[in-house]
Amino acid sequence: MPNQHSNPSFSIRRFVACGDHVLPLVVGCVVALTSCSSGGGGDGAVAGGGIGGTGAPVALARGEVNAFGSIFVNGIEWETTDTEIFVSGAATSESELDLGMIVLVKGELDDNNAGGTASLVRYEPTLRGPISTIAPIGNDGVEKALTILGQSVLVESGQTLFRDVQFDTLTVDDVVEVSGLVDSTRTIRATRVRQEGVVDLGTTEVKLRGTVSDFNGISQFRLGSIMINVTNSTELSELPGGIQNGQFVDVEGTLTDADQLQATEIELEDRTLDDTNDASLQGVIGDFNGLSDFEIDGQTVDAGSAILEPNDPALFGEGVSIQVEGAVVNGVLLASELELRNDDAQIEAEVAPGATDVGNSTLQVLGVTIEVNASTLFEDARDDLPNFGLGDISTGDFLSVRGTEIDNNRITATQIERKNATVDVVLQGFVDSVETNSLTILGVTVGTDGNTKFETEDDEDIDSDAFFLQLQPGNLVKVKREANDGDATAIDLADEVEFED
Repeated sequence: MPNQHSNPSFSIRRFVACGDHVLPLVVGCVVALTSCSSGGGGDGAVAGGGIGGTGAPVALARGEVNAFGSIFVNGIEWETTDTEIFVSGAATSESELDLGMIVLVKGELDDNNAGGTASLVRYEPTLRGPISTIAPIGNDGVEKALTILGQSVLVESGQTLFRDVQFDTLTVDDVVEVSGLVDSTRTIRATRVRQEGVVDLGTTEVKLRGTVSDFNGISQFRLGSIMINVTNSTELSELPGGIQNGQFVDVEGTLTDADQLQATEIELEDRTLDDTNDASLQGVIGDFNGLSDFEIDGQTVDAGSAILEPNDPALFGEGVSIQVEGAVVNGVLLASELELRNDDAQIEAEVAPGATDVGNSTLQVLGVTIEVNASTLFEDARDDLPNFGLGDISTGDFLSVRGTEIDNNRITATQIERKNATVDVVLQGFVDSVETNSLTILGVTVGTDGNTKFETEDDEDIDSDAFFLQLQPGNLVKVKREANDGDATAIDLADEVEFED
């Protein structure tokens, strides 16, 4: 069984490292320029001085948009009054940004680093194309694997944000725009999916990123399983030296067959950050060789001297979601702070009277203290309230909360969603203790009886004896009770208990 310390788990919602240059298959196409640019094709970099030109380096932040009223990214509120904002290469306004988008922010931090003024906010989709396959993951119906232009995309009900489509209505041949995070297996974990129509070969516009292979020296190469066709009309101005095998590129074009596209534009992407004194990045650890040597989607990180939160090096390893802050020197991010950002803790329940404490930025659900901060993403699926936040939560609201456990009865929320209906009461976290026919998670003791259903991490049924024989403190476990069983503000007896991986 998975253990909290020996095998840190992760879920679909992850943050991805990024910065002045785009990372492969990750939102935000930011190409290093040799002159100042204010157009949609560049990032405003200045020659001769890294990201800040010859003046003081600007601050960088890349992560998921988690609130508005200005824009909140990586726990920082960025003022956007005079900001250049680009969405899919076009200059636009803040109104075109959306929760779940992963953006690049460049600007200047305040003296206390708690806020800043953005000079640039830029969003590019991770992937755009038709869904060719949809496959459920497990038997609980909350996760699916999509194939889009040969890329694997994971979506999760209650975690991925959907626009103009829903988790349950995704259909093969839907053309979707995906904003998401790339894990160490090159799988995209979707944070936002928007439907853009149905595939029409010869007219459907697509976008993907990857490494050039099988270049024939003239007019064809592959990105994964997709054949890219190049003609004299293909824009190659951002591809100095022409096409070469091994380059990491961004390709836009028209889909002409299920596995071929006609390229309209190809850009070379640099995966290494420019030097800066202040970088704040969210990402998933890969190529882990210890805290002093790992990568986040191509960006080298040295966190050997970083302050860890929690202060347990064993929690940080391959596939773990993090937020890292520090300086980039000679292309290496020298981390001063490294924070675990997993979503292993999950609570779905009604809010009881007196549960919200706006002054202390906390909320009580199922008896667990939930801390919120500037990095918490709030989504109102019930009323679609603009700028929905902690102060808008009332007694009787049904919430879905995901976050990181910080002690046995407290979590830091990464996402809080107000549901439009009361569904099953859920508690998920690492097991604190085990007793006969009961277990304690996040300080909440939940009992079982002869009617409780038990499942393995592969969603296979097992009996009570087999389950408790395997169960031990540190296992990640989800317990569930049907909401129609009574009080949706508590969970004292489980209808279902299952191991999670």
